[in-house]
Amino acid sequence: MPESASHRRIHPQALSEFQLHLEESAVWVEALRSRLGWESVAKSHSALCAVLQVLRDHLPLEEAIQLGVQLPVLLRGEYFEGFHPRRDPLPLSDRGDFFMLVHEAIHRDPAIEPEMLARTVLSLVADRLPAAQRAQIEAASPAPLHGLWPD
Repeated sequence: MPESASHRRIHPQALSEFQLHLEESAVWVEALRSRLGWESVAKSHSALCAVLQVLRDHLPLEEAIQLGVQLPVLLRGEYFEGFHPRRDPLPLSDRGDFFMLVHEAIHRDPAIEPEMLARTVLSLVADRLPAAQRAQIEAASPAPLHGLWPD
């Protein structure tokens, strides 16, 4: 007879590893929250995932995957959620289209300025990635986004 959920014991090492993954993701979310001056951790988390997913869909497949594997484990899972790998990235004609997609991804929250959010997330990503990977992902991003990355 299988054990009931209330009687199962979770190995301390499993809890420790999960806690580490949680903390690594929380560092990214907290950094974004702080940069934006927001109170809400949940809003910061949702906004981070939204921008990362919109960016992902406009990167070539190899760079989209490279960016994903650089993220903390829990954010990586959310980054790849709903991902439909394509040989070619979704087209992007101008920044306005990108900002519109970010705005839709954050449920058209009128309190969030999509351009400011996108610039802040790209700055966070740039600060946290190894320089060579950052340069590769930035170069592979659509031309309208090149000026959004920090110098």
